[in-house]
Amino acid sequence: MRSTDFLRLAACASLLALGAPLRSDATTCNASDCLANSAAVQKLQLTSSIEDHGDGAFFTTTSGQLPNVVFVLDNSTSMYEIPYKALPSTGAFPAADWMKDPVAVAPWITSNPSFFPQGATPDLTDLASCHSNGYFESLRDAKGKAYSNSTTNPYPPIDPAFTSYFDSTKYYRYVEWNSTSAGGQPAGTSGSPAISQACKGALETDGKTNSLTAAQQARCQQCVDEAGYYIRPNPLGNATPPPGTFPTPTLSPTTLRPALSTMDRGVVVFKGNWLNFYPPKFLIARKVVTDFISAQSTTTSPVRVGVVTYDQAAIAAQCTGPAPYNPLLDPNCSISEPATGPGFRTGDGGHLVSAGMAPACDAKDWKNAGTQQSALITAVRGIDWSDPHAAGIPTRHTPLAETLFNVGQYLAGDPNNTYFAGLPVSAGSGIWTKTEFTPPAAPTASRPLCADCQQNSVILITDGLSCGDNNVPDDLRASAAAGGNCKGTNCGVDVCNDKSVTGGTVVSPNTLPDVAKRLATTDLNTSSSTNGTQSITTHVIALGVAQSALPDLLVSTAIAGGGKAFGATSLPELQKKVSDAITNVVTRGTAFSPAGISSLQSTTTGGGSAVFVPRFNPSLTNPIWNGHLFRFDVFNEFVQGKHLDPTNTNTDPASLTGVFLVDSQQKEVVEDDKGNFLQKGTTNSAIPVWDAGDKLQQTPAASRIVYTAIADASGNWTTIPFVRTDTTRIGPTLGLTDAICAQIQSSMTSPPAGTFTTAMCQQAVIDFVLGKDVFGPDPTANRTPMLGDIFHSTPVLVDPPVDKFICQTGLHTQCLSTLFGYSSFAQVSSNIKQTPDFAAGTSGNDSYEQFWLDHDARRRIVLVGANDGMLHAFNAGTPKSTPVAPTGDKGIRTVDYGPGDGAEQWAFIPPDQLPRLVLMMLQGHQITMDGDIMVRDVWVDGKGNDKATSQFANQKFVKQPEEFHTVAVVSERQGGSHFFALDVTDTEGAASNPPKMLWMYPPPCSPDEQVFGQSWAQYAPHAPPIGPVLLQTTDAAGVQRNTSGTAFLTEERWVVFLNGGHSPFNTRGRALAMLDVYSGDPIYKATYDTSSTGPASAMRFGFSAPVAMVDYNTGDLNSTDGFFDTGVVGDEGGQVWTFHFLEPGHRAAPVNGLSLVDNWVFARAFEADKVTSDPRTHPPIYTARCRAR
Repeated sequence: MRSTDFLRLAACASLLALGAPLRSDATTCNASDCLANSAAVQKLQLTSSIEDHGDGAFFTTTSGQLPNVVFVLDNSTSMYEIPYKALPSTGAFPAADWMKDPVAVAPWITSNPSFFPQGATPDLTDLASCHSNGYFESLRDAKGKAYSNSTTNPYPPIDPAFTSYFDSTKYYRYVEWNSTSAGGQPAGTSGSPAISQACKGALETDGKTNSLTAAQQARCQQCVDEAGYYIRPNPLGNATPPPGTFPTPTLSPTTLRPALSTMDRGVVVFKGNWLNFYPPKFLIARKVVTDFISAQSTTTSPVRVGVVTYDQAAIAAQCTGPAPYNPLLDPNCSISEPATGPGFRTGDGGHLVSAGMAPACDAKDWKNAGTQQSALITAVRGIDWSDPHAAGIPTRHTPLAETLFNVGQYLAGDPNNTYFAGLPVSAGSGIWTKTEFTPPAAPTASRPLCADCQQNSVILITDGLSCGDNNVPDDLRASAAAGGNCKGTNCGVDVCNDKSVTGGTVVSPNTLPDVAKRLATTDLNTSSSTNGTQSITTHVIALGVAQSALPDLLVSTAIAGGGKAFGATSLPELQKKVSDAITNVVTRGTAFSPAGISSLQSTTTGGGSAVFVPRFNPSLTNPIWNGHLFRFDVFNEFVQGKHLDPTNTNTDPASLTGVFLVDSQQKEVVEDDKGNFLQKGTTNSAIPVWDAGDKLQQTPAASRIVYTAIADASGNWTTIPFVRTDTTRIGPTLGLTDAICAQIQSSMTSPPAGTFTTAMCQQAVIDFVLGKDVFGPDPTANRTPMLGDIFHSTPVLVDPPVDKFICQTGLHTQCLSTLFGYSSFAQVSSNIKQTPDFAAGTSGNDSYEQFWLDHDARRRIVLVGANDGMLHAFNAGTPKSTPVAPTGDKGIRTVDYGPGDGAEQWAFIPPDQLPRLVLMMLQGHQITMDGDIMVRDVWVDGKGNDKATSQFANQKFVKQPEEFHTVAVVSERQGGSHFFALDVTDTEGAASNPPKMLWMYPPPCSPDEQVFGQSWAQYAPHAPPIGPVLLQTTDAAGVQRNTSGTAFLTEERWVVFLNGGHSPFNTRGRALAMLDVYSGDPIYKATYDTSSTGPASAMRFGFSAPVAMVDYNTGDLNSTDGFFDTGVVGDEGGQVWTFHFLEPGHRAAPVNGLSLVDNWVFARAFEADKVTSDPRTHPPIYTARCRAR
């Protein structure tokens, strides 16, 4: 049931108009101009998940236990560095290549090449040449602005809890800061002690001098004040280090000490103001995680939080060397796992920062978790990132796999560590558990496992690849050494063991993806006290790398762990990526739209059938919910003549009874308790034939084929491309205002330069809808996701014209036999001939057969609506061979089709959604194209199809090959109060013949629009209410028919019978209308009328159910004539209504341009408990009524 106790004011505003009977005497207006107001009316009917209290709210509330999320926060020493990028020449992560990035155009490079080797600050005197580093100069803040050296309006420290990071007036030598002290020197005049300390360089403990000359010190101050940074040119770094520094002095000095090292103080100096503009990674990560924890008090999607870092004693027992320590260069540093697995050693893996999970088990939010919240924030703020310049062992490494493995032990929730303690070791008596990660038992409130099958996720925030890692069980190492789950260029071995200094053998393969795969696909709690599967999803955020440059190791880890991989190079980006990861955590993917039986029966492909399964992931932050449309196949043992199980060789037809859903590998598909599709009997993911969501994600937004339609002054619609270059026609339909455009501009990370014009605002909306990441750092890139959620819309397959035999037996809902013939028992005059059977291979084709031949090889498409504002047409296959040769000499003819690839063939945005598109951008997720779709082949007298030539001439009331069309009538459900129709006879959707918009009903601004509710209608798997009826005509060419003893000249008219829909307040939807299916002209209407003395006064409830149309005639089987004459429909008050249109319809004299039938009747056939108006005794009817004789 749907609550109506909300938006009372909006409802009351509507009552004045909605209580009156439907009228048809409104003045005309331009439909396109009117739709903005129409969209505003729709807002009163609740169209967003926030306003709606129906089934959409299921996905925006939480029940049961909150999901567990453990942040693994990288506390390796490299986190002190800024989030720099790698140049295309290297794939290192992290990398120092920003120092080698000169500006694109620098005249001083040409004139002084020796002073400007690699993007450093040249020894010149002008201010312009201070802006020497290409990467630094390309940086922008959250508003898209470059660095400003203003002293009156400096950048504030990013974290109010750490105001000493950084003083905007101080100078800082690169990475002289640590987790407890920012360091820094106050600015002064040239030659002052302060400047000499900040800019002179330093004598490092390894004996390398980085001192600057007096001129360079002055230049340092000049450029730090001007550009915010100084990078010393030509540093002393190629001298041979002192003897004994490393055991292998034969290594070249360049290898031992690169020309520019990120760890050399005095080589790079920053202004504190610049470091607040672009802060180091540890500050960004700490701020984002603490802000996330703080926000749990107010978020609508809370989670339980734990925090883990790397062990602070990592590599302490294995490595020695001078500071600053570089593990790549010291062959004595055996920081990777040993040749055999002894279990965890001191310093391996991670450290549990949080005291358990917060909030407590059974908490639904953080309202009573203030103490836990404060303690967790304090713990995160106290994380130690070591000291980059301490003596002895200053560098902490990156044991990603080991730490993730520890988190698996913890989130398994087994106090006895049954699974992990049982893993074998190959050397010594160690164990693959770590004491601090042993989870507490019930009733400890902070324990990780509060309920069976609780959702567990890890968000791994790292600034580098595995280093000093991979001491994990032997089977994981063996899997990684054999190729494992890592795909790409940097899978190999641990980066700290891949420099030929220890041989780089397979004793140190990167096991991170293999660990993630194990945690995602294994029941980690094998104790008898739990049920279901306790598994973990792993998400990875690479801090300091763009999304487009993510290392393969980290991408493979996310894929193997069932999660997502993200890149972030700034605080806003990291905030967004954490939000994206959390969105993935708190949402549940659920397939709601079942494949219609019609699809199962008609999508035959060589003895099999296709099933289209929608699935989506809700989000509380992303306005576009992640949609998917999977194609699987059906394996019917009887049709295939064999069992699905290849070991069962019994071919007795009596044993071939199984029907299975199978994937592209012909493996049976099942669903686990987490909602994942698996191959039965394994933990392997089922592989669909295709996924339209993934396919669309790979399609550049700019190359999509998307259409919409605009109306002329007469209300006729013209299909046009939905492109950013046509703001003249599309722009006015978007309903944008200056205030809306200002909001869009302020939300853009990279808004267009200069004045943000109306056209730019319109283009931003168009770009967003087409799939561009308008609010992201690269507004030309694809946003994620591209395909919106497919919630209530059932996928419908558009087939080629259907074989006559199939059509006559009613096995396909796309056709009716009236297209080519009438019942042999029809009450028709003798001059109406039966259409002869079609004999394949002969030339005696009737009109329908020619239509069939003209389109027998057309592309199959799947039509489905999504809540991204579009009706999508996906490629469902083309004939495997052309030309198509009929099989058999008569009757059924088959065409062998391929499965297609799920690519978007085209998409269509109905005009009434255009003013609502901006709502997705600014107000979150919207319900838009959420309704079912009717598809039927129809005959339209006088209207030529895609094969009609200029020589086509209509023969009145005679069916001609060019007059057959395939029409789709689309509802919007909660997305709107309209139906619209498209001619999809040509399924290609090419610009030369796009899908033609035929009509929209109710017409915009018409009285009907005030009466019709949300266009609810669940058609699949039933036949749609589209078909032929008889109308009287005065045209002498009409066919004379005798019904009930009266002879009429008649014409065949194909119609659609529309239901009035749903209203949350039961003030709309109390109407029905029969329209010409091709022109949209109303033929017959029925509406609630309080003044009526007839049945219309009892139509007090909305019609959410579709009408069922029947060829009933007089009730005698022999009386059916191929024309619909009866309609049956239920309403939301539990009443059933019957409409009778046996007599050919008589069109009354036009009133305000409408000529409605006046000799058809309707009545209430059933009333549920008429004694009371209590709605509990009036169960609503939402589906089509069954018909039986």
